[in-house]
Amino acid sequence: MPNFWTKAGQFISEAISKNKTKNEDYKYLYSQMKKKESGIRTLKSILKDFTNFSEPFYKYMKTLNDAIYDVYKDSPVKVQIEHIINRHELMLKDIDNLSKIILKLYSKTSAWDTIFDKARESKKERDEKRKNFDHYEQKLLKLEDKNNKKNNSEQLARNQEKYSKALKEYLDTSEKSFELIKSSIKLSWELTNPIIGELIISEKTLFEKISQHLFDFANITNDLKEIMDKTFN
Repeated sequence: MPNFWTKAGQFISEAISKNKTKNEDYKYLYSQMKKKESGIRTLKSILKDFTNFSEPFYKYMKTLNDAIYDVYKDSPVKVQIEHIINRHELMLKDIDNLSKIILKLYSKTSAWDTIFDKARESKKERDEKRKNFDHYEQKLLKLEDKNNKKNNSEQLARNQEKYSKALKEYLDTSEKSFELIKSSIKLSWELTNPIIGELIISEKTLFEKISQHLFDFANITNDLKEIMDKTFN
């Protein structure tokens, strides 16, 4: 009986050769998917817990207002200081508004949890098909070796057929999984892009407002000194 690797050599060689190249692409693409999945989890966590990030600044601003009020409440610059405190309070309101916007953005992220589910399931199926293919490949190699010493062509033929079937199933599943991963990555961008866009615009609006609130204080050091000099001289 002709050796299986010679008889079907061209098909097997070409299929495995193509798969080796594709397999490297697959590993790279899957690693990229895992990075994106990790980034999406982090992004969702940031949106969910935004108040935890803004709370220290909020506390700083409130404490600063209380401190400078106590220092200057009976001073000649009391009016100017109250103006500063008022602007700080407006800034805090703007930050509160951003928190509300981000909370709404977070409510739109429910679909993010399932973006990669199908791709992960296809990866599991691909791994199982690979194990099955490897099993029959090793078994066939052993049978080929035995067949050189003892004629066992019927058993060898059965396993040749199983091997070919396992290889085809593995290659088909691998291709399907590859396409699912690509689709999942594309979907992740489609779902996160609008959120990121709105988030950045909201940040821009916040800092523009903060800049406007503080615009009048470009010369605050000289203004306070001038009032104090006039008062005590």
